[in-house]
Amino acid sequence: MNKILIKTAGRTGSHVIAQQKMSQLGITRSQGRFYHNQDLPPQELYTLEAPVVVHDHTMTVPQNSHEWDLVVSVRRSVYDQAVSYCIAKQSENFGHAPAPDGDFIIDDDLFVRTLKNYKVVNYYWLLIAELIQWRSTEIIYWEDCLPLDRDYPMNYPAADKNRVVNHPQLMNLAERYIQNHNWAIDLAAERAAQHIGTIGRVAARALLVGD
Repeated sequence: MNKILIKTAGRTGSHVIAQQKMSQLGITRSQGRFYHNQDLPPQELYTLEAPVVVHDHTMTVPQNSHEWDLVVSVRRSVYDQAVSYCIAKQSENFGHAPAPDGDFIIDDDLFVRTLKNYKVVNYYWLLIAELIQWRSTEIIYWEDCLPLDRDYPMNYPAADKNRVVNHPQLMNLAERYIQNHNWAIDLAAERAAQHIGTIGRVAARALLVGD
Protein backbone atom coordinates (compact mmCIF):
# COMPACT_ATOMS: atom_id res chain seq x y z
CA MET A 1 0.00 0.00 0.00
CA ASN A 2 1.26 3.43 -0.91
CA LYS A 3 2.32 6.32 1.27
CA ILE A 4 2.36 9.42 -0.94
CA LEU A 5 4.14 12.59 0.18
CA ILE A 6 3.43 15.71 -1.89
CA LYS A 7 5.99 18.46 -1.41
CA THR A 8 5.38 21.93 -2.81
CA ALA A 9 6.43 25.51 -2.26
CA GLY A 10 2.83 26.50 -3.00
CA ARG A 11 0.60 27.71 -5.84
CA THR A 12 1.36 24.69 -8.01
CA GLY A 13 -2.02 22.99 -8.21
CA SER A 14 -0.87 20.55 -5.55
CA HIS A 15 -4.37 20.09 -4.11
CA VAL A 16 -5.57 18.86 -7.48
CA ILE A 17 -2.63 16.46 -7.55
CA ALA A 18 -3.52 15.34 -4.02
CA GLN A 19 -7.06 14.54 -5.10
CA GLN A 20 -5.77 12.62 -8.11
CA LYS A 21 -3.46 10.57 -5.89
CA MET A 22 -6.25 9.93 -3.38
CA SER A 23 -8.40 8.63 -6.21
CA GLN A 24 -5.60 6.33 -7.35
CA LEU A 25 -5.33 4.90 -3.83
CA GLY A 26 -9.10 4.63 -3.46
CA ILE A 27 -9.26 6.86 -0.39
CA THR A 28 -11.41 9.88 0.46
CA ARG A 29 -11.04 12.82 2.84
CA SER A 30 -13.83 11.44 5.03
CA GLN A 31 -11.76 8.32 5.69
CA GLY A 32 -9.08 10.42 7.40
CA ARG A 33 -6.29 9.23 5.13
CA PHE A 34 -5.39 12.68 3.79
CA TYR A 35 -3.33 15.13 5.85
CA HIS A 36 -1.90 18.64 5.54
CA ASN A 37 1.35 19.50 7.27
CA GLN A 38 -0.53 21.70 9.75
CA ASP A 39 -2.56 18.71 10.96
CA LEU A 40 0.37 17.11 12.80
CA PRO A 41 4.08 17.81 13.36
CA PRO A 42 5.96 16.62 10.24
CA GLN A 43 7.76 13.77 11.99
CA GLU A 44 4.42 12.45 13.23
CA LEU A 45 2.99 12.64 9.74
CA TYR A 46 5.87 10.56 8.46
CA THR A 47 5.02 7.69 10.81
CA LEU A 48 1.47 7.32 9.45
CA GLU A 49 0.50 3.94 8.05
CA ALA A 50 -0.46 3.37 4.43
CA PRO A 51 -2.58 4.12 2.53
CA VAL A 52 -2.13 7.83 3.09
CA VAL A 53 -1.58 11.06 1.16
CA VAL A 54 0.31 13.87 2.92
CA HIS A 55 0.31 17.39 1.46
CA ASP A 56 3.34 19.13 2.93
CA HIS A 57 4.64 22.69 2.51
CA THR A 58 7.52 22.25 4.95
CA MET A 59 11.13 21.66 3.89
CA THR A 60 11.42 18.71 6.28
CA VAL A 61 12.75 15.45 4.86
CA PRO A 62 11.44 12.26 6.50
CA GLN A 63 14.03 9.94 8.00
CA ASN A 64 12.08 7.03 6.49
CA SER A 65 12.08 8.54 2.99
CA HIS A 66 12.55 5.07 1.47
CA GLU A 67 8.98 4.23 2.56
CA TRP A 68 7.42 7.17 0.70
CA ASP A 69 6.41 7.83 -2.88
CA LEU A 70 7.54 11.43 -3.28
CA VAL A 71 5.64 13.82 -5.54
CA VAL A 72 7.26 17.20 -6.11
CA SER A 73 4.61 19.66 -7.31
CA VAL A 74 6.10 22.62 -9.19
CA ARG A 75 5.43 25.03 -12.03
CA ARG A 76 7.47 25.55 -15.14
CA SER A 77 6.79 29.28 -14.75
CA VAL A 78 8.00 30.54 -11.39
CA TYR A 79 6.70 33.94 -12.50
CA ASP A 80 3.13 32.60 -12.67
CA GLN A 81 3.67 30.80 -9.37
CA ALA A 82 4.70 34.04 -7.64
CA VAL A 83 1.87 36.06 -9.18
CA SER A 84 -0.63 33.44 -8.02
CA TYR A 85 0.63 33.72 -4.45
CA CYS A 86 0.53 37.51 -4.50
CA ILE A 87 -3.08 37.48 -5.70
CA ALA A 88 -3.97 35.02 -2.94
CA LYS A 89 -2.09 36.99 -0.30
CA GLN A 90 -3.45 40.39 -1.26
CA SER A 91 -7.02 39.08 -1.50
CA GLU A 92 -6.59 36.95 1.65
CA ASN A 93 -8.03 34.04 -0.28
CA PHE A 94 -5.91 30.93 -0.73
CA GLY A 95 -8.73 28.85 -2.19
CA HIS A 96 -11.25 28.70 0.64
CA ALA A 97 -13.75 30.81 -1.34
CA PRO A 98 -14.43 31.79 -4.96
CA ALA A 99 -11.90 34.18 -6.46
CA PRO A 100 -12.71 37.85 -5.83
CA ASP A 101 -13.83 40.15 -8.63
CA GLY A 102 -11.86 43.06 -10.04
CA ASP A 103 -8.30 43.79 -11.07
CA PHE A 104 -5.13 43.42 -9.02
CA ILE A 105 -2.06 45.59 -8.60
CA ILE A 106 0.66 43.37 -7.16
CA ASP A 107 2.99 44.85 -4.57
CA ASP A 108 6.55 44.96 -5.96
CA ASP A 109 8.33 43.90 -2.78
CA LEU A 110 5.95 41.04 -2.07
CA PHE A 111 6.31 39.82 -5.63
CA VAL A 112 10.13 39.82 -5.66
CA ARG A 113 10.38 38.13 -2.25
CA THR A 114 7.91 35.47 -3.34
CA LEU A 115 9.55 34.85 -6.71
CA LYS A 116 12.98 34.38 -5.13
CA ASN A 117 11.67 32.10 -2.39
CA TYR A 118 9.70 29.92 -4.78
CA LYS A 119 12.62 29.49 -7.16
CA VAL A 120 14.90 28.37 -4.35
CA VAL A 121 12.36 26.02 -2.75
CA ASN A 122 11.47 24.49 -6.13
CA TYR A 123 15.16 23.77 -6.74
CA TYR A 124 15.56 22.45 -3.19
CA TRP A 125 12.91 19.80 -3.70
CA LEU A 126 14.15 18.85 -7.14
CA LEU A 127 17.60 18.22 -5.62
CA ILE A 128 16.10 16.27 -2.70
CA ALA A 129 14.04 14.17 -5.12
CA GLU A 130 17.11 13.32 -7.16
CA LEU A 131 19.64 12.69 -4.42
CA ILE A 132 17.70 11.10 -1.54
CA GLN A 133 16.45 7.50 -1.53
CA TRP A 134 12.66 7.38 -1.93
CA ARG A 135 10.33 4.49 -2.69
CA SER A 136 9.63 6.36 -5.92
CA THR A 137 9.79 9.93 -7.18
CA GLU A 138 7.56 11.90 -9.51
CA ILE A 139 7.93 15.51 -10.63
CA ILE A 140 4.60 17.01 -11.69
CA TYR A 141 4.45 20.38 -13.42
CA TRP A 142 1.16 22.20 -13.10
CA GLU A 143 1.20 23.26 -16.73
CA ASP A 144 1.28 19.59 -17.77
CA CYS A 145 -1.94 18.90 -15.81
CA LEU A 146 -3.98 21.38 -17.85
CA PRO A 147 -6.66 21.35 -19.02
CA LEU A 148 -8.26 19.48 -16.12
CA ASP A 149 -10.58 16.61 -17.00
CA ARG A 150 -13.07 17.24 -14.16
CA ASP A 151 -13.84 19.47 -11.19
CA TYR A 152 -11.61 19.22 -8.14
CA PRO A 153 -13.52 20.54 -5.12
CA MET A 154 -10.74 20.72 -2.52
CA ASN A 155 -9.93 24.33 -3.49
CA TYR A 156 -11.63 27.02 -5.52
CA PRO A 157 -9.74 28.08 -8.66
CA ALA A 158 -7.45 31.08 -8.26
CA ALA A 159 -8.18 34.45 -9.84
CA ASP A 160 -6.99 34.72 -13.44
CA LYS A 161 -3.53 36.27 -13.70
CA ASN A 162 -4.75 38.35 -16.66
CA ARG A 163 -6.52 40.51 -14.09
CA VAL A 164 -3.14 41.77 -12.85
CA VAL A 165 -2.71 45.21 -14.38
CA ASN A 166 0.99 45.77 -13.64
CA HIS A 167 2.39 42.73 -15.44
CA PRO A 168 4.96 44.74 -17.45
CA GLN A 169 6.46 46.17 -14.28
CA LEU A 170 6.53 42.74 -12.62
CA MET A 171 8.14 41.11 -15.65
CA ASN A 172 10.86 43.75 -15.58
CA LEU A 173 11.52 43.07 -11.89
CA ALA A 174 11.53 39.30 -12.43
CA GLU A 175 13.82 39.12 -15.44
CA ARG A 176 17.20 38.98 -13.72
CA TYR A 177 16.03 36.40 -11.16
CA ILE A 178 14.48 34.18 -13.81
CA GLN A 179 17.30 34.36 -16.34
CA ASN A 180 20.11 33.87 -13.80
CA HIS A 181 19.88 30.45 -12.13
CA ASN A 182 23.12 30.37 -10.16
CA TRP A 183 21.98 32.40 -7.14
CA ALA A 184 18.99 30.10 -6.61
CA ILE A 185 21.01 26.93 -7.24
CA ASP A 186 23.58 27.97 -4.64
CA LEU A 187 20.92 28.71 -2.00
CA ALA A 188 18.98 25.51 -2.71
CA ALA A 189 22.14 23.39 -2.52
CA GLU A 190 23.14 25.08 0.74
CA ARG A 191 19.75 24.35 2.31
CA ALA A 192 19.74 20.77 1.04
CA ALA A 193 23.32 20.01 2.16
CA GLN A 194 22.26 18.53 5.50
CA HIS A 195 20.39 15.83 3.56
CA ILE A 196 22.41 15.36 0.38
CA GLY A 197 25.87 16.52 1.41
CA THR A 198 27.86 19.15 -0.41
CA ILE A 199 27.17 19.44 -4.12
CA GLY A 200 28.99 21.84 -6.38
CA ARG A 201 27.23 24.38 -8.54
CA VAL A 202 28.17 22.65 -11.78
CA ALA A 203 26.71 19.32 -10.66
CA ALA A 204 23.62 20.94 -9.17
CA ARG A 205 23.08 23.03 -12.27
CA ALA A 206 23.33 19.94 -14.47
CA LEU A 207 20.51 18.33 -12.47
CA LEU A 208 18.31 21.41 -12.30
CA VAL A 209 18.68 23.20 -15.62
CA GLY A 210 20.43 20.60 -17.74
CA ASP A 211 23.72 22.32 -18.58
